[in-house]
Amino acid sequence: MNCTGRILLPIILHGARNMYEQAFMSTFTGSDLVNVQWLTAAGWTLVALIIIWQTRGTLAPAGQRALTVPLHQSASAASAPVPMPASP
Repeated sequence: MNCTGRILLPIILHGARNMYEQAFMSTFTGSDLVNVQWLTAAGWTLVALIIIWQTRGTLAPAGQRALTVPLHQSASAASAPVPMPASP
């Protein structure tokens, strides 16, 4: 779930990913299947890292205050408002 508390989009994306895997990866067997699974895992890891980097760990859209504390902030700094940078 992202910091806005909305869970519908993650549910839809997860279901779409499962359907893709079922339709596409069922044609592979043996070492080909292992290679495709590793490439898929690497791709999703890259996507996750880009999203975390772009949202600075808050998963909040630009200009919206996060409801949670970013991973890079300490608990003592959580009481202070999180400044959101201006969009370029």
